[in-house]
Amino acid sequence: RSSDLDQNSYPDIAVGSLSDTVAVFRSRNVINVIKRVHLTPTRIDLNKKNCGAPSGICLSVEACFLYTAVPKDFNSVITIAYTLEAEAERKKQGLLPRVKFVDAADNELSGTMSLRGQNQEQCVFPKLELQDAIKDKLRPITVSVEVAIQDSRRGKRQVGSLPELVPVLNLNDPNIRPVL
Repeated sequence: RSSDLDQNSYPDIAVGSLSDTVAVFRSRNVINVIKRVHLTPTRIDLNKKNCGAPSGICLSVEACFLYTAVPKDFNSVITIAYTLEAEAERKKQGLLPRVKFVDAADNELSGTMSLRGQNQEQCVFPKLELQDAIKDKLRPITVSVEVAIQDSRRGKRQVGSLPELVPVLNLNDPNIRPVL
């Protein structure tokens, strides 16, 4: 028989045995991380220099994250690890990416951030620089994003209370989303 032992709106299961032992299996909250990535400028004029990169062309990235969960009153601080990857498909095809992150050595940028509660968006604003003498000038530059929940261990808990569980990502929500 299931019941909600920790009042998180998910069923928990307690299984007893004839040897006076009980095992409790608690369900963890399931969260959806919503990702939004925007590049500017949306069209690149190779004759208009806008930064000190060797090519003279830079792009601004706005990557924003928020989470939703059930129940609506679940508002724990969630720490996520994110990875932004520019031109992942080109890399898979063995081609060199046409851009790299200014604050990283290549076309990947990773970091962590804390989401303070449901629907409270947090953003990062990295910059991309266009490589010098690119040949493919027609295909759009894409940035994909991947997120994972970081297991942030809590400190001491009060006697008699259940420890807080780290939520899990909704597996039906795609973790990687290319953006044009």
